[in-house]
Amino acid sequence: MRMLVCALVLLAWIPGCSQGDTSMTPARPRPPVCDGTPNLRIFMGVVGGGSWQFPPPGRQVLYDNGTYLLVDGECRFWARGPDPWDDVRTGVLDGVLLAQLLEDVRHERWADLEGIYAPGGGYDTPDILFADTETFVVCVMGCSLGAVPEDVAAMRDALSPWRLRLWSYGTPVGGDVRVMAIRTPPPLYLEGLPTSTWPATTPIEDLAVEYTEASSLGYGAGHLLTGAGAEIMRSLRRSYVSGVHGGFWYRYLPILEADGTFYEVAVRDTTPYEDERGLIPMLHQPRP
Repeated sequence: MRMLVCALVLLAWIPGCSQGDTSMTPARPRPPVCDGTPNLRIFMGVVGGGSWQFPPPGRQVLYDNGTYLLVDGECRFWARGPDPWDDVRTGVLDGVLLAQLLEDVRHERWADLEGIYAPGGGYDTPDILFADTETFVVCVMGCSLGAVPEDVAAMRDALSPWRLRLWSYGTPVGGDVRVMAIRTPPPLYLEGLPTSTWPATTPIEDLAVEYTEASSLGYGAGHLLTGAGAEIMRSLRRSYVSGVHGGFWYRYLPILEADGTFYEVAVRDTTPYEDERGLIPMLHQPRP
């Protein structure tokens, strides 16, 4: 994901990189967020840093779009939880919540703050990105060291509390899921592992890659499951994450088939605003 931001820097010139303090400059008028259209209007997310920057082989699908808060033109939101294995949750913002959110993330100032802010930070510190249909603000490595405009600091500090607040408020999504499976030798601790057999009708061998290839998988390499298969896999994921099978310290779904073939499987929810690879274009496409 860190390379994504580097690509944005190299491929797209975005004004505002001087990092001057624009907090006292009058804000340019902004188009309404909830304009009644079923289109993605706002992406706010954290990408890179730690496992988000270097996901374990075979788990890249969990990190395709970082940890995000999305808002569309019908005031619907989608929020990721504190853990990449958590459900994505969704809901509808009322006028009060929407106004509070937009004020706290300084949305009315995004056009004036547009740019890439890179005052420094720790190597594993994540990048923070804010985007709408017109503007893109990037806080490289969290802008955790060095001066940034007051409004950029406020945006950065407001994002995580709002994402978690709305995630707690929302309801789990249904629909499609993205799956990644790797075929690997059974672990030495297999005897104590609460394995399951593959429950979906789509054959797991059609989805899996060998463990020797897993580290080369990139973002957008997960397979889409729809219909009943998606709900079955979502239910299986929830059973492991919630502790039905004991502690989830191994951090994958352990699938053991009757012939002894072992798979490590990762499953995540999807949103309506992903492309055919499962990526959110507002995040992954450089801005003009």
